[in-house]
Formats: sequence, structure tokens, C-alpha cells
Amino acid sequence: MTYGKLAVALGLCLALGHTALAADHLAVVEKSGKQGVIDTAGKEILPLQYKKVVLGDPREEPVILIQEKGKYGLTDRDGKVLLAPTLKKITDGGDGYLGGQADKTWSFYNLKGEKLPGEYEAVQAFSEGLAPVKVKGKWGFADAAGKVVIQPQYKEVRGFSEGLAAVKNGSQWFYIRKDGTVLPSVSAKKAGDFHQGVAVVDGGWLMDTMGKRYARLKKYAYVGDFQDNGLAEVGVRRASHSFLDYISIGWGWGDGWGWGGPYWGIGPGWGPYWGDVGYGYHHHHHHGWGWGGGISVSPGMAMPSNLYRGYVNKKGQEVIPPNYSFVSPFYGKYALFRDDGHWGMLDEKGQIVIPAAYDALLPFSEGLAPFASDKKWGFIDASNQVVIANRFDSVQAFLEDRTTATEKGKGGVIDKSGNAVAPFREELQQLGPLTADRAAFKDSRTKKWGYIDENAKVVIPAQYDKAGLFD
Repeated sequence: MTYGKLAVALGLCLALGHTALAADHLAVVEKSGKQGVIDTAGKEILPLQYKKVVLGDPREEPVILIQEKGKYGLTDRDGKVLLAPTLKKITDGGDGYLGGQADKTWSFYNLKGEKLPGEYEAVQAFSEGLAPVKVKGKWGFADAAGKVVIQPQYKEVRGFSEGLAAVKNGSQWFYIRKDGTVLPSVSAKKAGDFHQGVAVVDGGWLMDTMGKRYARLKKYAYVGDFQDNGLAEVGVRRASHSFLDYISIGWGWGDGWGWGGPYWGIGPGWGPYWGDVGYGYHHHHHHGWGWGGGISVSPGMAMPSNLYRGYVNKKGQEVIPPNYSFVSPFYGKYALFRDDGHWGMLDEKGQIVIPAAYDALLPFSEGLAPFASDKKWGFIDASNQVVIANRFDSVQAFLEDRTTATEKGKGGVIDKSGNAVAPFREELQQLGPLTADRAAFKDSRTKKWGYIDENAKVVIPAQYDKAGLFD
């Protein structure tokens, strides 16, 4: 890669003592094509025998998804089997549930591995206590007790959002409430979900929860959902740049069945995962192993390079005109933007707070943002002052008080002043981010992955073909 590699995983806990960490933090590792799970002491919680393993959020989804012999199951974070690998297909069940197909029909399972009442032709994720289910070719809604509360009668449906769900009969979409009543005087050929009290219908109208179309947007090629700050991303098409931009700038989904959230890559050769190939930024808390993988985007959300982006408010007014070749979602108060091949940051009013002066730039974490200039990496603060000079070949974001970096063919751990906590070493030329007092490293001699601690000491010897983040 031309520039260094960087990954950000938000919301991770501060490092604790080794005894507590062993119970609280896990990582997925792979050897000879088989995956398993280890704790921070290197003890195998799950043996390396599975085709795929995905960690759920330790607080919201404290289970592990496993795949063995083409079928899926669940274990807890101590490795106890909750649901044997019997499911042929799975889908994110939402609200702490898993949708699974054991035979010909679909059912829901809770995070104890227990099958819930009800069998269906197809299912979608729970949202606001109800899940779309398909019976005899039609869609309706069921609750977690398996009771069908809205009879299957629709050609297509979307999940509930802010008390309303879009449903389709024939060629028209409507909105229904949770009691099955229809929002009056509303029909559309295209219908979005409600966010912040607003849905985008027919590609350009803003509609409130009473069904009133109150503002007409300008003609955009893309309109996103409204975010918590009351802004929605929009895009207009302009002359194409390059195929490389098309595949590296866009949205991809984390490995698994719903845990992971959206990732994005920000430049040529940047992918959605960290590891051997590419790095990117993870919007939410990291739930998954997150290694390698290179460039990956979700086909339904891919953003081509000729789509210039900006933001509108809930009145339909442009707050950030779509003049930029890339604008990220907002992370905290700021969004990244790219202008003429350089990167900066905008605030929620569309004001440039960090000028587009960097070859690459990542969001702030622990008060510092990694930047690349002249093919070297450093860190700036919120006032755009260089805190750590761009002298490194690669860096990881500060998720704690220390992070990893490489320089002149050697790597190690640095503090927030940019000082090495121990001499850099040649065997640490590839390093992941420091989370839970552990950072994965690829030994330059054996080409195997292991882990170092915050003092750059090897605590788990290099023995794996792949090694993920501790979560």
C-alpha cells in the first residue's frame, strides 16, 4: 500500500489486569483454514476447528456464532454450546434474536439457543418488538412469542421504524402502524424507513409521521437516511474518475450475520478490514474478527466515484452542498470529506474545521486523528495542530493511551507524544490496533501472527495464519 494502514474500533474498554481480561476479552484466530477463539492469555476458549467464527457484542450479544460442516450454531463466551450447528441458513434476527433455517422453514432463536414458537417460509429481523414473517407467499408481522399480530397479506414489507412500517401491495407502498391500521392518504412507488421523524418517499419527498409530504428535495441520484444530527447524505453524479475509486470508496458489511455494522475505506487500496491487505474505519463498536480481506463493498450500498456527496437537513435545505467526491457519515461532531484528492473535516453546519490538506485522514479517537502527508503518518488534534509529526510508515488510531506504529522497517508501541515505549523491532513490521492491552503482530520472519502487550512485549507467540481484534 502507498500509505500506512489504520483501523479504528470505537467503544472498546480500557485495559484491565490480565486475570480480568481473560474473562472479558476474546479474539478470533485462524490456523490452517480453521478458526477458533482465544482469551488474552492465549488460552483456547473454542478450539480451532470451525470454518467460521464471529464474536457478538460482549454486552448486547454475548454469544459466539460458529459454522461447522456447512451449518451454524451458537456458544456462549466461555465456549459452552448453546445451539449445536444444525442451522443450514441464518440471518440477523435483531433485538437479540437469530433467524435460522434448520429444515424447510425458518424460525427465531434467542441468545440462549432456544427456538421460539412459530415456523415461517422466510423471516426478517425484529425491530421494535415485531419481525416480518412470510406465510403462504405473503408477508405479515409476528412477535417474539410467535403470535402473528399483523396477518400475512403483503407482497413486500420493511421492518418497523419509529412505530411505522412500509408495506407493498401491487406496485404501491403504504405505511402501517403496529396495530395493523394504515396511515391514511399515503401511497408511494418508493418508500424509505422513518428516521428522526422523516421518511424519504419516491426518491425526493420528505414525509413526516402523519403522512404529510412537506418538502421536495432537489434531484439527487442518492438520498440516505437522516442521522441523529438531523442530516441526511445526498449525492449527485458527475464525471467518473477511476474504477479503483469505485471499489474502494463505499460501504461494506462486517463478517457474519448482522454483528459488525458498516465499514468504509477511504482511498486507493483501502479495504474494510485490517490485516494483510487493507484497513478501514468501523462506524460502530467492533464485533468480529476484522482481519485482511482487502477491498469489499456491499453491492446495494456501493458508492461510485462519480457520485459527489453532501448533506441536507430535515427541511430539505443543503447544509453541505454535494461538491465533494466523498463525504463520510458523522463521527462525533465531524465528517470526513475529500476535495481534489485531499482530505479534511466538516462540522454539522458545513463549516470546514480541518482543511483538505492531507493525503489521508481518519476520524478523531482519544482526541487525536491520524493523517498522512508525503507518504508518512502522524497525528493532529482538534485544532489542526500536529501533535505527532508524520514520520511513521504506518500507524493505528489511539483507542487507549498508546497505539502501534512502524518506522524504517521496524515496529512497536508509542504514547500520545509519539515516543516509543520500547525500542522498535524488525519482527513487528505489521501491527494491528492496541485494544484490551493486546495488539496483533505478524512476525516478519515466520509470517505468522501473534500478540504483543502495551509495552511491545510478546505475550502470545506468533503461531496463527490470521489474528483478530480482542473484544
